[in-house]
Amino acid sequence: MKKYVYLFIFALLAITILLTSCGNLFQNYSEGLEYKLTEDGTGYIVVGIGDFSGKDLIIPAEYQGKPVLEIGNNAFANSEIESVKLPKGLKIIGYYAFESSNINEISIPNSVEIISDYAFRGCLQLAEMTIGSGVTEIGFSALASTGVKRFQVSLFNSNFKSLGGNLYTKDGKKLIQYACGNEATSFKVPWGVEIIGPYSFEGARNLEKLTMSNTVKIIEEGAIGYMDIKHLDLGNGLKAIGNLNIVRCENLECVKIPDSVKTMGIRMFSFSINLEEVYLGKNVANLPEEIFENTPSLVKIFVNDKNPNYKSVDGNLYTKDGKSLIRYAPGRTDTEFVVPMGVEIIEKSAFYDAGYLEKVTLQMGVKRISEYAFGACISLKTIDLPFTVTSIGSQAFLFCDSLEVINYDSTQNAFRQISKHSGWDYRINNRCVILCIDGEYKR
Repeated sequence: MKKYVYLFIFALLAITILLTSCGNLFQNYSEGLEYKLTEDGTGYIVVGIGDFSGKDLIIPAEYQGKPVLEIGNNAFANSEIESVKLPKGLKIIGYYAFESSNINEISIPNSVEIISDYAFRGCLQLAEMTIGSGVTEIGFSALASTGVKRFQVSLFNSNFKSLGGNLYTKDGKKLIQYACGNEATSFKVPWGVEIIGPYSFEGARNLEKLTMSNTVKIIEEGAIGYMDIKHLDLGNGLKAIGNLNIVRCENLECVKIPDSVKTMGIRMFSFSINLEEVYLGKNVANLPEEIFENTPSLVKIFVNDKNPNYKSVDGNLYTKDGKSLIRYAPGRTDTEFVVPMGVEIIEKSAFYDAGYLEKVTLQMGVKRISEYAFGACISLKTIDLPFTVTSIGSQAFLFCDSLEVINYDSTQNAFRQISKHSGWDYRINNRCVILCIDGEYKR
């Protein structure tokens, strides 16, 4: 009897070994995919979905006798694939490899070293992700705007870790990616984190309150955006805020930039359409163009009195010397506005979206009206220009559909001599007239 038991066990072992060693013969790998050789000819790259039309993708470890080493750039971007099984031996997941696809879970094998830029960006159905021990590099915005509820990272990975389901560098000094599918409504960045990675909170729609610890020094590009947060606390240790932050945060009404902040990136606050008040700290310098773009509810911009670069007058933003009007608060309900004496430059988009204004008077001394300065002032009917104006920028009156009269305090010839950039009157009301002291100037 024992003899037969031993024979049975031996047979099972033999079959197991056979199946393991010849696994490729029995694995139902996805057919029809497109491949190309790597530059050194040592393996293959999966470059596209080819003729494969299924929902469940299984990528083989080998193709034509050589290992599959990479998922190519854009290989499965915007595809209908719902599940993916990646092979052991894979080294690189390329740029945009699975961007905006329908995958719902993925496990990154221990062999993978690089997850390239935008590799899984926009995978809204992706709820689970496991990152193997070999990953050394996670690219720009690689995991942004997904539905991941919790990141899992191999304990043997020496570069990254998961803490509370969110992804950090191993030393905990940088938050790589917040799990945007998390159902929590509030989050405080842990003490010790110094850098908030690019696009790390983008699309975290469940968050209503976000708080930075005082150890955070840098918020990188786009980290805070496309969110429904109502409360944002930036802490007291922050030094720099990158481009495209606090963008499309449509429930946010007030933001305080702490005194510690020195630099802010372009297009901050853009399309945060219900933002009403912004406080700028005492060390903010070199504000970029197009700050406060498309913020139609903004009624007050406050500046710390000790700031040597900027000041607030009646809730509007000026350079400290008063020579440049940087931003008129577009949510103000005044129908008339007189630019203060001493202002020489109306900066780019300074009055953009000031939908209540019907008349603006520029006083003597104003020299330059920059591009888009009065863009989308949809109620503006009259603007008074002094003879000191020497330059009008491109599309300065864009979408001023109600503009009827530009009053110019000098002659037609003097108006003709003003340096007017190409398209300065683009999309201006066709019925608008330019009245000079000696008659109407014909455009």
